[in-house]
Amino acid sequence: AELNHLLEANQTQFSLQLQHNVEIQAHSTLFNAVLKNLLINAINCTYQGTVSLFIDTNQLNVIDTGIGLDNKPRGYEGFGIGLTIVKDICNKYAWQFSLENNKTQGCIASVKFC
Repeated sequence: AELNHLLEANQTQFSLQLQHNVEIQAHSTLFNAVLKNLLINAINCTYQGTVSLFIDTNQLNVIDTGIGLDNKPRGYEGFGIGLTIVKDICNKYAWQFSLENNKTQGCIASVKFC
């Protein structure tokens, strides 16, 4: 609900798929920062598309149908602070973070909980 204004502004749909009940050993504020920064990045890079969040017992994936890694989003250049925060939190908990182009369109941001 907190990001609905961004979804509406970008005419983007959001879906959530929780594969299993997940219990993560991390401070909730830090986990929320990871999740929020990944979702904001995906939404800002997607116009009239979809952003999907998949959470499983050992991993979360944010998949978008946006512009991919090779192009700049329209009006959302930012400073890269969000992904730096994600990387720092992942390092703190020894989680593996990756960001790559999706084969069809957009990006896949993954966090594997070790």
